[in-house]
Amino acid sequence: MQAGQTAAAREALLEAAELARRLGAPEQLARAALTLAAPYTDRGTSDAQIPALLEEALASLPEEDSRARARLLAYLAPQIFWSHDFARADAVRRAGGRDGPPPDG
Repeated sequence: MQAGQTAAAREALLEAAELARRLGAPEQLARAALTLAAPYTDRGTSDAQIPALLEEALASLPEEDSRARARLLAYLAPQIFWSHDFARADAVRRAGGRDGPPPDG
């Protein structure tokens, strides 16, 4: 992809997400969702398809803590915030928190 080919990149990432769904590959679904969401995380914009894909990827992963879950939550909260669903954004933020000290490493 070259700079400015955002529509083609978006379509390729949505195709990657669909393939990950069909293969039952949650890590690849998470990767597609995160890559699609990355340009929108700090811009103050929201696209309804992005938070839905982030939530789907989050739901597909095992419940235990992982880098992918943390990144999905980190990308999801601002997406929901910019959609002005503040209660839901706060719930996502709280879901990312854990009681006690952070794990080592």
